[in-house]
Amino acid sequence: MKENKEVQTEMKSREKRFRISWFNYTWHILLAIWLIFLGIYPNEALRQYGLISTGILIILIVIIVRIRLEVIIKDDKLVIVEGIISKHIREVFLRDIRTIDIRQNVIERMFGFGDVMIATSATSGYEIILENIGAPNKLKQEIEQARTRMAQRG
Repeated sequence: MKENKEVQTEMKSREKRFRISWFNYTWHILLAIWLIFLGIYPNEALRQYGLISTGILIILIVIIVRIRLEVIIKDDKLVIVEGIISKHIREVFLRDIRTIDIRQNVIERMFGFGDVMIATSATSGYEIILENIGAPNKLKQEIEQARTRMAQRG
């Protein structure tokens, strides 16, 4: 029993997780901070609380939208988990991945986020498109390393 927990802990430690980049929500966060700042500045009480609560609401929405997508690289598969209340889980075996392409414009390259497009043997185009992922090159590198480790194991 104890050995089984150790194996599970070791497998969890090898998992790599990726999410949508925070930079994708820069303007939303700046707007929320500005609204909160305007709400703190002494003025009419009703307007003050409305601005603060709107700013907090925007920040909460950004957090919820960001955590709705998670990409997990496991030993033999790539798992994409979407949703908060209802979940949609897609699993793709690493051995089925044919190409991993990254699309970034100049701004995205400067701030380290971009789109990752994954083609598998099951489709002619891209089966998975992950938009605004933080560190897309790192995600690609981790997938390729996991594929290499899997190929070495047999």
